[in-house]
Amino acid sequence: MQLQPHLNQLHKSTKSETLLASWMNHVQSSRTKAVKDEAESDLVALREATDRELIELQMNTQRQINSLTERHENDIVRLTQDHKEEVRRLEQLNLDKVQYAETAFENLMGETETQNGLIFKNLAVSIYLRRFLVEDGYDRFFNDLTLTSIDETATVRCDPSILREVISIQEHAILRFEKVKNKLEDAKMLYYEALLDLAFYEAEMSRFGILNVDATQRINENLVAFEQNLLFWLNEANTKHQSGYRVSFFA
Repeated sequence: MQLQPHLNQLHKSTKSETLLASWMNHVQSSRTKAVKDEAESDLVALREATDRELIELQMNTQRQINSLTERHENDIVRLTQDHKEEVRRLEQLNLDKVQYAETAFENLMGETETQNGLIFKNLAVSIYLRRFLVEDGYDRFFNDLTLTSIDETATVRCDPSILREVISIQEHAILRFEKVKNKLEDAKMLYYEALLDLAFYEAEMSRFGILNVDATQRINENLVAFEQNLLFWLNEANTKHQSGYRVSFFA
């Protein structure tokens, strides 16, 4: 009889523990679900926040990329423009150097041609003076332009072949001057002087009754060319006299 109460008490205790364990399990399950729900909610919130931050980061990154791209494009445009300007400057510098060299070369060649022409011109004069008696010379030529035929009483002062040589040399000098007469004033001056000399030599040839083909016409043309050039610059000098501008007398 004493064992029964003890068994009853043990049964009650076991039932109570079972109920307690069941309740604890229920509480634990509820807590786990709550934690799980909260964790899922936090995960969703974290994902949304992460997405927002990612979008914002992408936008910021794109803005920075756009800014850098624009700045670099501006730098590229500026550098390209600077490069083009430098290329143009160097090209112009080289062009100026080439033009300067060409001008210097042309001037040198012009001076060389002028000097060569002067050599032939002086050679013609030298031969004429050495082989000719020139006591009347140009004075006779200008004072009596009608004296273009043989004067039987005149002393033959030069072999016609010598005059032909002088005329040939003079013509060569004229060709030299003519090449550069539009580039150098000295060449122009010598060109017209050489024409005048040639007219004189050919007029002298007429004293022997020997004239080159069309010599009379050439004498006239050479004299007219010299006269026209001289008159032109005399008029220019008279027009510009008040300005103090120095005018060359050989165009």
